[in-house]
Amino acid sequence: MAPAGEKIAEAEVREIFDEFDMDGDGAVTTGELEEIFYVWIPILEAIEAECGDDEACWDASFEFLEATGDKCGEDEACWEAELTAAGV
Repeated sequence: MAPAGEKIAEAEVREIFDEFDMDGDGAVTTGELEEIFYVWIPILEAIEAECGDDEACWDASFEFLEATGDKCGEDEACWEAELTAAGV
């Protein structure tokens, strides 16, 4: 990412935008922003607190999240149960 005050290429802006556009529909909704700030950021902070610089720990955490996503999809109760069972 460009330093403050430096122009950013449209491709860089698109890349950042696309990270927030979780359903890929071309629009970032309030719900998507809430999911990022109220769900994903706290999960990443918990991983950071647990793993620190341990790359293997981060890899295992992301594998767990991917497996949970495969199992639970959009089912919030399932996610909550899986995260609670894992001690998150």
